[in-house]
Amino acid sequence: MNAVFLELPRRSLSCRECTKALTGEQYCMSRYEDGQRCDYCSECWQKTQSNAEVEKKTTPYTWKVRIAKKIKEQNLHASKEAKALAYLKDIVGCHDKAAEQFCLALFLMRKKLIQLRKEIDIDSITYNQFEVLETGEMLIIPKIPLSKLDSHSVQTEIAMQLSKADS
Repeated sequence: MNAVFLELPRRSLSCRECTKALTGEQYCMSRYEDGQRCDYCSECWQKTQSNAEVEKKTTPYTWKVRIAKKIKEQNLHASKEAKALAYLKDIVGCHDKAAEQFCLALFLMRKKLIQLRKEIDIDSITYNQFEVLETGEMLIIPKIPLSKLDSHSVQTEIAMQLSKADS
């Protein structure tokens, strides 16, 4: 399997062009170019798209980002959703924990902490690209058919790991 994964930095707090703060409940555009993530407010994005220089330079990695409202830190750290998100970030990339990754991603997507951005097929294996709405981080997680999932053992493993986080 020849998979190429880009580790994208977190979303910046301000627009690359006008340095206006990118705050909650608005959209911004992100582009990965020259090894850097560039975030733009909607006004500056329109300007950069009309610029002839940028049109010549094709970037395959461009996406729209919905900026979530900030959640109070103390509530986020105390919740089971935050513990699940932290555990998911810890196990991303572990091939032997693919089932746990996929189940946690479904749970966090239902809780609206992450959002599915794209499905990627590499060598007949499907991966899901999720964005953590709070930070803009991207997570690549293998997609597993639910029919092939041993849900009881996965639930037990996740519950055991999350209870370790409590102590």
